[in-house]
Amino acid sequence: LAALCDAAACVPADVHAWLGPCIGATAFEVGADVVEAFGADPRCFVPRPRADGAMRWFANLPQLGRDRLTAQGVSKISGGTWCTVTDRSRFFSFRRDGSRSGRMAAAIWLR
Repeated sequence: LAALCDAAACVPADVHAWLGPCIGATAFEVGADVVEAFGADPRCFVPRPRADGAMRWFANLPQLGRDRLTAQGVSKISGGTWCTVTDRSRFFSFRRDGSRSGRMAAAIWLR
């Protein structure tokens, strides 16, 4: 963000961030070490018990991104609602399909 603002001669409040498709909060299981590293914010990490009673954690990447951008002064944030794992008809996912998965690309530009 700092490099973008330097290059474009703007401030974070001028930036409109779009969060693209990613693994969603119902599919991205992480370890307790990740939860500890980021802090156990219930908006960002959802605990769910396993059958054996042990707790497992699922990370909400879009919320983590929103929080980080907001903390740096970006208020115009959109996207982050598509899960590449659960939306089979729209997205490829190596985590879901393994090596037979396709690939995706994204592009950004200045207006």
